[in-house]
Amino acid sequence: MARIIYSASKKDFFLDWSMHRLVDKMVEGAVFNHIGYSPSELNSWHANVNSIASLLFLADKVSNDSVIAFEYKVPNGGRIDCMMYGKGEDRQYHVIHIELKQWSNKTVHEIYDNGVFEVEAFTGGGYRAVSHPLKQVDNYHRHLMNYVEALSAPDCHLEGIAYCYNYSSVDSPHDLFAPQYRGLNEKYTLYSKDEIMALSMRLNKLLCLGDGLSIFNRVAESRIRPTKKLLDSAANMFKGITEYALLEEQITASDEIYAEVQQRLKNGGKTAIIIKGGPGTGKTVIALNVLAELARAGIYRNVYFTTRSKALRENLKLRLKDVNLGGQDDAANAGDLITNIFDYKPYHFGESEVDVLLIDEAHRIGNSSNFMTDKKYEQTFLSQTMSLLYCSKVCVFFIDDHQAVKSSEIGSSEKIRYIAENYHQQFEADKEAFSKTVEKNRKRLQKKKEKRDDLLREQVHIDNRIFAHTLASLDKDIIEIQSQVDKEHCLLDTTQHFSGKVKVLEIELKTQFRCNGSDNYLDWVDDVVFKPSAQIRHFFKSEDYDFRIFDSPKDLYDTIHSLSDSGRSARVAAGYCWHWSTDLASNGDLKKDVVIGDFKMPWETNLVRARAPFRDMYASSADTWATEPQGINQIGCIFSIQGLELDYIGVIIGPDLDYDPLTDSLVSVPGKNMDVKTGDAEIYDKHIKNIYRVLLTRGTKGCFVYSCNPSVSSFLKKMLTPR
Repeated sequence: MARIIYSASKKDFFLDWSMHRLVDKMVEGAVFNHIGYSPSELNSWHANVNSIASLLFLADKVSNDSVIAFEYKVPNGGRIDCMMYGKGEDRQYHVIHIELKQWSNKTVHEIYDNGVFEVEAFTGGGYRAVSHPLKQVDNYHRHLMNYVEALSAPDCHLEGIAYCYNYSSVDSPHDLFAPQYRGLNEKYTLYSKDEIMALSMRLNKLLCLGDGLSIFNRVAESRIRPTKKLLDSAANMFKGITEYALLEEQITASDEIYAEVQQRLKNGGKTAIIIKGGPGTGKTVIALNVLAELARAGIYRNVYFTTRSKALRENLKLRLKDVNLGGQDDAANAGDLITNIFDYKPYHFGESEVDVLLIDEAHRIGNSSNFMTDKKYEQTFLSQTMSLLYCSKVCVFFIDDHQAVKSSEIGSSEKIRYIAENYHQQFEADKEAFSKTVEKNRKRLQKKKEKRDDLLREQVHIDNRIFAHTLASLDKDIIEIQSQVDKEHCLLDTTQHFSGKVKVLEIELKTQFRCNGSDNYLDWVDDVVFKPSAQIRHFFKSEDYDFRIFDSPKDLYDTIHSLSDSGRSARVAAGYCWHWSTDLASNGDLKKDVVIGDFKMPWETNLVRARAPFRDMYASSADTWATEPQGINQIGCIFSIQGLELDYIGVIIGPDLDYDPLTDSLVSVPGKNMDVKTGDAEIYDKHIKNIYRVLLTRGTKGCFVYSCNPSVSSFLKKMLTPR
């Protein structure tokens, strides 16, 4: 079974364990299923296996033909430590999922009273934040019930427990058994080492009649229910309907945000939380869950979600526009909580006025907080990162350091951390830099005015046409420079009152829930896009993720179109290597800008929409290209898909990416991309590769590829096979 790295009857489990080969078989199963594991995880497997063996030795009524399994790969991501299958004394089939913890009373303690703990790391020293074991059990339980159809059968019962086999419920401290977790413990059960007999008796009751293979096979062969798209589930989050159960690090991240909000509202101060994660690790899911929870708690007037991605913003606003917060007709609209990142500057919000600011796609943060359409009086001297921190008490940055695709996007976890840790110094640095710029512009303005005066004095000696052209040019420069000098008011309007230190927390999301939950595919993409073949270490199985390489753009498009016609969300996107017309063809249709031989397609709708009879053939805008059905008739680009997900993505790799036989790797081709403009070859290469990394990871079920350079396709095909 591809979802489990080890399974056996109780009898065979004990045989493997007694012959010291059980963990070796787990390693074999992990390798076969392309599941990576670290030395610390291997140590954990040894400890977990021994704890289950001791437990089953005491549970002597558990039938020998019950099935014991380890490392169950949950649909769409995450792994459960141990599963047990069999029939109980009630003659019903039972499936038990067990969260195993090595924690002892001395190595774990409570950070916040909402279920966030600090646990001592077993390698490398230090501590890491984790959630209460029963919270993990609860979320895995709901996730299994949502997706594994066989578990909903009338003769099947799913039970979740946590077993902390080194932890005592009577020794102090015993924070895991604090009163606030009593509700969770009534729904599921947390067993400590003192309660091993109670747990063994429970297993005896649930698994005494065996026949584990029957229910194991039913679960293994069960239909996995389709995953609802995040955008489709957004409205239900605000109604308290949970369709996305947070798992693993996602729970910890959410709980830390909630706890910091409570502390800041109670005690004042500022917190910056940096949540790092690659594609599909659930950054947007966490952000929307937190937004919905806080909104339903009644503090929605001071909590906002923001992102620079207009496509994500507009799609969310569209789905939330009819969701009222508070249940009354005049209540605030959930769509109003989705905001533009350029709104957050001192003109609109005082220091720490916003309680919680959730910033998705934080890698797209720019240098300036000012937008081209801002009024002069709205603008600020603060950098965008500094301005976001200035306006909020709790500022949460959801970021992937490998998704920046433009030179103007400078967001990085390192820069955000530095600015937050040096909040006061950075405020003064931004202020000083702006003051110097104003002074420099004042001197430029004075020189331009003097030059204009000299020109007027010498008018009689200058040709009229030259005089008029020079005067107009000087007047234009004077107006532009004067507008820059007039921004000096920003220095007076922005004051700093917060005198404390900004608390900085960093959380890394490692488990991904996109691409059919295949970490291997995402690791493979990172390898093939950024590394030479000799350094490629990750591979994936075709049954885990549908990845295909096409020799024709038309064949790729036809396949994607067929999937779209069958009800799947599917689109074709391309590298931005073709001109994007802002005018229409003579017949009123969109121009077919993306041309590859006989294959011709228009980009998504830009500044103008097609006229009748073509108008209804296309999505109304680039922002809704991925969600409106008519978008299938257009090619999308990085800006209309970043931050979104589809069932299937077709990717046309343009001439801006090629294969270099000398390095046996993919390389960017300068000058072939219409958007990435920089003379720095290293930055250009990074941005081009980041673009294709994003495009190749937008599909939850599959990704189909065509490359304009055949050598790229050949390289990808070669890299699909482990060497």
